[in-house]
Amino acid sequence: MLGPELAGKLVKLKPRTADYADCYLQHFLNPNVTKYLGSNKVVPTTEDEISYLEDSARSENSIHWAILFEGNCVGSISIVSIDWTLRHCEAGLFIGEPRLWRKGLSSDAAACVIEHIFSEYPMDFIRASYSQGNDGSESLLKSLAFEETGRLKNGLFAEGKMHDQVIMQLSRKSWLNLLR
Repeated sequence: MLGPELAGKLVKLKPRTADYADCYLQHFLNPNVTKYLGSNKVVPTTEDEISYLEDSARSENSIHWAILFEGNCVGSISIVSIDWTLRHCEAGLFIGEPRLWRKGLSSDAAACVIEHIFSEYPMDFIRASYSQGNDGSESLLKSLAFEETGRLKNGLFAEGKMHDQVIMQLSRKSWLNLLR
């Protein structure tokens, strides 16, 4: 489904439509951007990406946004695997321009989406994961009060070796406590 436009302090989030396909593909040509996504991440063709985005717009189980900074598409944030019965979903994001890493854009985008999900949908948990060694993702999730709930040993092959995949979770209750 297409989510609404959201605005943070630094970024704007717009539904990730086919208009953003080329931006997304350019980011995934940079090995520094994709190094922790694992060996199974293949850069799609423009046509494949457009088809994926069109299918996603019709899905009731995912929401994808383009992250805009100073009017330019700099990354993506998504909610996927929405389980309306069990009331949880998974989140993922990336900033596709390394010069903008550690500038607060990921935190700002994530805070917007977390607030939207817990305010507008009956979700009890948001899950996310990162590859062990991805210090930026680990720091981001911990700063947002996500807690580690498990690990998939050797869950990801990246940079020529196996890495554990760390599973994190944020509950609605923890999020509400942060607001107090």
